[in-house]
Amino acid sequence: MNEYESEIKNYLKENHIIDYTILDKEKGLIPMTCYPFFEKNTDSYFKIGTAGGWSKPSTGYTVKNSLEKIDLILNYLKKDKPLSKISFKNRFWYYDLLFLDVLIESKGNGSKVFSDLFRNNDPIKIFKFLDEKTSFREELSIFLSVNVMTFVRSLFKRILNFSI
Repeated sequence: MNEYESEIKNYLKENHIIDYTILDKEKGLIPMTCYPFFEKNTDSYFKIGTAGGWSKPSTGYTVKNSLEKIDLILNYLKKDKPLSKISFKNRFWYYDLLFLDVLIESKGNGSKVFSDLFRNNDPIKIFKFLDEKTSFREELSIFLSVNVMTFVRSLFKRILNFSI
């Protein structure tokens, strides 16, 4: 049994949830990368989905992001704007980049990062953040809810491009 499965079973036990059945287990890998796949797009060649960099790097969510990105593409097509000008870099893309740095900095203890994230925040706020609907103040409180020194080191490495 892996660490995540063990934690889920502990949670269920602690909350006296005993009447459940595991129907299936997720398989595969989350494409946790901020590689700018979209920079390879042209006006006549446009990658979509995971190949287009539409998976959220911190979670692997693709479907919800795809729905929003398709609306953006449709607007470009309706206005006859060049598709090659579409960039998906927004502040949340940079947050994902920073979050991946924090995971790397945690040296294999990503489960603690995720545990701290959900233990120290209202889950509704986390999901609002993952949906990219939070304010900067909410985002800052989320960032500071994980190991602050790890976050600060990762931020400075990213901003100043050197090791602290």
